[in-house]
Amino acid sequence: MACSMRWGRGSINYTFALEPGRTYQVVVYTSETYYTSPGQRKINIYINGRQVAAGIDPFAAAGGRFNSTAHSFIRQAPASGILRVSLNASINNPSVAGIAVYAASPPPPAPKLFAPYRGIKKSPYSRPNGTVKGTEVSTSVLIYAFPDMERQRGKNVSFCEQVILNSRGFHATKINFVPTVYNVWANNSIQQIYYKDANHAMLPVTSQLIARFKAGLTRCFKAALDAGFTTIHILPHLNTIENRLGNRALWRNVVPFSPLAKAPANSTAGSFNYADVLLQPAAEAVNEVADNNTFVEFALTGEQGLSTWTYPREYLQLLHEMKSTTTRGGLDASKHIFGVSFNYDKVCGCVEPEERDPIRYNNTYMERFRRAAPWIRARIDAEAMKELLDAVDFIGLSSYAPLPANLTFSFMETSIKTAAFELLPFGIDLKELIFAKNKSISYSEQGLGGTTDNYRVPASLAIMRNAPYAGSPPRYSAQLDPWKVPEYRAYRRELYRVLDDWARVGGGPQYRIDGIFVWSSGSWDVHGVHPGSTTRDGTYADEVIKCYIRQTNAAVNGVNIQP
Repeated sequence: MACSMRWGRGSINYTFALEPGRTYQVVVYTSETYYTSPGQRKINIYINGRQVAAGIDPFAAAGGRFNSTAHSFIRQAPASGILRVSLNASINNPSVAGIAVYAASPPPPAPKLFAPYRGIKKSPYSRPNGTVKGTEVSTSVLIYAFPDMERQRGKNVSFCEQVILNSRGFHATKINFVPTVYNVWANNSIQQIYYKDANHAMLPVTSQLIARFKAGLTRCFKAALDAGFTTIHILPHLNTIENRLGNRALWRNVVPFSPLAKAPANSTAGSFNYADVLLQPAAEAVNEVADNNTFVEFALTGEQGLSTWTYPREYLQLLHEMKSTTTRGGLDASKHIFGVSFNYDKVCGCVEPEERDPIRYNNTYMERFRRAAPWIRARIDAEAMKELLDAVDFIGLSSYAPLPANLTFSFMETSIKTAAFELLPFGIDLKELIFAKNKSISYSEQGLGGTTDNYRVPASLAIMRNAPYAGSPPRYSAQLDPWKVPEYRAYRRELYRVLDDWARVGGGPQYRIDGIFVWSSGSWDVHGVHPGSTTRDGTYADEVIKCYIRQTNAAVNGVNIQP
């Protein structure tokens, strides 16, 4: 109710047919979503022609925009049974966020905004601790280079610190970090691993740079805890350049690298592997800042399907090694959980992943699987993969499944259901993992980018809905802003309204959801936390969606945001 309002010229009128003579509690909700300062709107409320409130300033009463205030009145229904609620204004136009009428005998206290909420029932599925709880919608800190972690000349805070500061105020307890390193892939192996410096210059990894990378992550993780976040979620990415493609990017999901195989040493760098340059420094960094009040969610992989399925035993070894590192010094191991994250489709990266149309791919998956079966049997260790999935605490998925015209709770599960479908031919039952073996399930990446693959505003809503993974570069561009199109903006708002409702009750109808991490960059960045998402030219953020998220997170985390 705080996220939207109805306004009218002159007056707003509602009529309710009630039981004559019965006493009712009438609750009128007010909210300001248009004006940005107090004193711009003054509302008067009438019940059956009698003034019951005068001069309500929705902005001042709620303490700002996109907050609501409940105004409660006890009235007896007249002999006709007709109860009329009217609003007019002494300054500008009247508005109302919602009206609720309750039988009152004896009169109950004014209901909280969050309960009941749109008539949604709780998901029947329990979390690992046996409780049923909603899930917050969290932001992500994308770390691509050293300048993202280090304060630059003339700046009081680093990029990651700014994103963290911008993420406050959404009543979230979790924040997602996506540390990224780079490699050159040739001759079926990693030839070199790099970090990036300013201007995206490639720096071959050295022991000194690993220490610098760890120090940067330590500062970012500490900043998150200092800002009040209690859960650090880590989603590592190893981005790949393939020589035979003319040094173009290759999707990391189809790169069968060993996380323990050392890249060849050269004259400027030693010999290092994925674990050395990414997992180990992240584990050491979180160990330095965590205490026994800190929760850690550590994914060993992020959309690195073929690597994970080719070398599951190596990732199983790393799971134990990383947990030993993060919990050094006697930290509570029960608060450090480990997992693997996949794309929602092409989960293994081994079944003809070159198909770009997700709907065609899904409809022909079993046929493609049969064609790929000889290759899979020769290279994929499915039994070891089962062991790895039994050992992890959570499974993450990038939630970029095509979206329907009409959004429902069932479609919020499409990414989970698609992954479950692809796992079955390997003898892996995702429902069994979640409900019988108590594995958490999270959307490690979530968003609607709103553009085409080549950074253009799509010609139709159907094109946009089919490719949620496509979005703009980080810095705001009015020419690339899909949300300036009213139809696209309205659809994104409806997506997040349904997503937030779904998150609030912990998922359903088939699966629960334990975490949702928005991809906080470019046109995906509904929160507006990335420093480049808002410029003098405009913003990719949406105040209505931000309001939805604040309400959901407050409800899930027990934060009372009513004045």
